[in-house]
This record gives sequence, structure tokens and C-alpha cells, in this order.
Amino acid sequence: TEPGDYSGTGAMQALPDNGTFYYTNYFSYASRLDFAINFIKTGTHYIWIRAYAPSTASNTFHMGINFIEDKSAARIGDFKETGRWEWINAFVNDSTILSNLEVEAIGTQGVSLWFARDGVIADKIVLTTDPDFIPTGYGPDVTVGIKNNSKQLLPDEFRLDQNYPNPFNPETIIKYSLPKASFVKLKIYDTYGRVVRKLENGYKNSGSHKLIWNATNNLGIPVSSGFYFARLETKSLCKSIKMLYMK
Repeated sequence: TEPGDYSGTGAMQALPDNGTFYYTNYFSYASRLDFAINFIKTGTHYIWIRAYAPSTASNTFHMGINFIEDKSAARIGDFKETGRWEWINAFVNDSTILSNLEVEAIGTQGVSLWFARDGVIADKIVLTTDPDFIPTGYGPDVTVGIKNNSKQLLPDEFRLDQNYPNPFNPETIIKYSLPKASFVKLKIYDTYGRVVRKLENGYKNSGSHKLIWNATNNLGIPVSSGFYFARLETKSLCKSIKMLYMK
């Protein structure tokens, strides 16, 4: 019996050979799953994939229509962590680029899902014309030897991890975790206490989150070498980390 929030019959996995990694020419070589989907609307359809990256956050998928690759649906894999189910919908390493397919005709068409790297698993695919849609639900409790549930997926504490790399040049990754949905502010300060960059300012779901700071200020101007502080704030908690930018 599948969990109540899971409508499939098992996770989908098409394994390339061990060590395989396709960023280019994936439509010719990578393992593929095909689906027949009856589209009732044309236009941009935004992609959400409920997926599991067992060992590396650089795991990626590619998608296309009628067996033809779509550049706007390539390298889907903005994983926040490994070893957990999560919904992904963005270009790898850039959560601002939402993956999508352009549907030109209504009716049944083939949708292909390519597996760029060995080991990555897909549990469910959602296509929506609403760019603000956010899916819910976790992956199956047990799939090909993986045991996971909602309690394991949610962090048990408010946490701001040390950035990496540190020292850094030209960019660094900042991760934080929320045990419950919260309004979050994440700002970068210099050693004089002045705000250099606002990275986060809004309502965020519970779970793990990842940001990339490219050592620029709010105007997009590169900052000077030196120490900076990342400060994460919610309504009731605050944490900071010290970072070193070296040109």
C-alpha cells in the first residue's frame, strides 16, 4: 500500500552505467523514461520532479516533448541535500531559473525524462501552467532499498551552516534549515555592520535551503576582499557565520 500522499505505483529509475554523467548529448545516450500525457492547455508548463539524490547534489534530469530535448528543461537538479526526497524544479546550481516545457498543441503527446547521472531517482512528475504552484508530499516510504518519511525529511532545529568553500573566490554556498515554515531574512554584513547584500527576505517552507553569494553587493558591484558575516533571522531566532572573501 502506497502512502496517502503518493499516487504512483513505485519510484521510477532508469539507471545509466555506473559513473555515467551526461550534461550534453543526453538525448542520444542517457537512459530515458517516456510518458503519454494528454495536455489540455498550450503554452509554458513548469516542471516539478519529486526526486532522490543518493550521493551527490549534482544529480540531474533532462526533459523534452515527443522525444526531442528542450533546452529550457535541461539540467533539472537544484538539489538542496543528498539522501532525502525533495521537489526540484530549477536549473542545477541556479534556483532562479525555473525548468519548463513549451507545449504547442493540446492532446496526447510524449514527454521524455532523461537520467543524466547514475543513481538519481524520480518518484513523481508535475507539469503546471501556474509558475507560483508549489507541490507537497514526500516520496514513498520504501523504494529500491530506500527508507524515508516526513519526520526524516524535516530538520529538527533551526540551523545556519558554515559557508563553503571558506575562504572563497568567486562565490560561496550558504545553507540553512528550518524545522517549520517561517519568514526569513538572510543578509550579508561587512565588518562595520553595514548591509552589503540581501539574499533572502520572505516566507520559506520548512526544510533545507541553499543560497549562493557571488561576492557582490545589492547593486551587483563586486565587494572588496576581507571578512563578511551572513546573518539569518526569523521572528524568534538569529544566527550568524563569519566568511572570508579572497581575491
